[in-house]
Amino acid sequence: MSEQSLSSRTEKPALGAIAEWLERTALKGLASQELVGGLAERMVAAGIPLGRMTAMVDTLHPVHEGSVFRWVDGEAGGEAGADTMTYGRDYDVTRWQATTYYHLERHGLEDCRWRLRPGEEPELAALCEFRDAGFTDYLVVVERFEDSGSVGEMTCIYSSWMTRAPEGFSDAAIATIRRLSPVLALALKCNELQSISTTIAETYLGRNAAARVMEGGILRGVASEIKAVLWSSDLMSFTAHSEALEPAELIPFLNAYSGALVEAIRGEGGDVLKFMGDGLLAIFPAGDDPAAACRAALRAEREARRLVAALNETRAAEGRRTTDFYLALHLGYVYFGNIGSADRLDFTVIGPAVNEAARIMALCSSVRRPLLLSARFAGMVADDDLPLASVGRFALRGVSEAQHLYTLA
Repeated sequence: MSEQSLSSRTEKPALGAIAEWLERTALKGLASQELVGGLAERMVAAGIPLGRMTAMVDTLHPVHEGSVFRWVDGEAGGEAGADTMTYGRDYDVTRWQATTYYHLERHGLEDCRWRLRPGEEPELAALCEFRDAGFTDYLVVVERFEDSGSVGEMTCIYSSWMTRAPEGFSDAAIATIRRLSPVLALALKCNELQSISTTIAETYLGRNAAARVMEGGILRGVASEIKAVLWSSDLMSFTAHSEALEPAELIPFLNAYSGALVEAIRGEGGDVLKFMGDGLLAIFPAGDDPAAACRAALRAEREARRLVAALNETRAAEGRRTTDFYLALHLGYVYFGNIGSADRLDFTVIGPAVNEAARIMALCSSVRRPLLLSARFAGMVADDDLPLASVGRFALRGVSEAQHLYTLA
């Protein structure tokens, strides 16, 4: 094939081959970064003098707002290849308003093209860095979705295409880019919908339960018995806090302390299953090494105490209310799976051990201990040179036998 831009004779075969690769590769589930890089490399091989390509898509995520996928050539002395950048919800709106993407939204355009020439000021200040990097032509395109095809703020996909060729893009190259843009957008949208599905499942179910559901465990009654450490915690004096705080302050109060506990639990491999008001239920799967799971839970407890202490120090300095948490750690077998109606399910754990953990945690306040360990849990760490101390035997509501409980002195 000629090194020049695509001719009318070769344009359609090359375009068809690239579009087919993009479609088939997207169906196989290739990562978005690799899709963008592979597309750019094939376009260059087909004679389109592409120097840089970027695609941007918003998402539905509790922390991230979206991702940017970028491919660059190696002409400027850097390494050629593709990379990915995520941007958060604190993204500076003034930076967004300076972009070529915002220019399309502001003027209701589907695409826009700028020729970049040395010594000439471009229409948008955002184009200066590309002119200075040696780019001569810049095309930006947006593929918008209908409302029925949108998810949250994912309403479109933007892409930008640049060349360093002195003559810029040819008309044939521009036509090829415009033809491939919706195919790329469809491929990226498929990937992002998969990512959103996983994010939603992990956000509301926890990582372990989400993985089981996404692997097909969605039918009612599908459950498996696992051995796990159960973490059952509650915030201290929450009723008093909820009565004293304004409604607008209560949710941030809960979020701050829940965030500290979740960070500690996940950091040690635990999985948060459920928030119940100010309460939290988590598990540390035991597998073939329940002692290791118990040690992980204790490390998480220590880290949670540290994080809560730091949070309290900050809140106290700001004149805001502070608290701590009660925690029960128990070891037992639970059923992990789907419970509910035919089309409204909860993926959670059930079994006597779950009830026992909740009953043990409820005793923390009356025995004035922030941490209680069941005898089964304590037995797993008895040889770890920990300062275990007996709290006594207690009758637990709904449990036939009195339970011996421990704490750390």
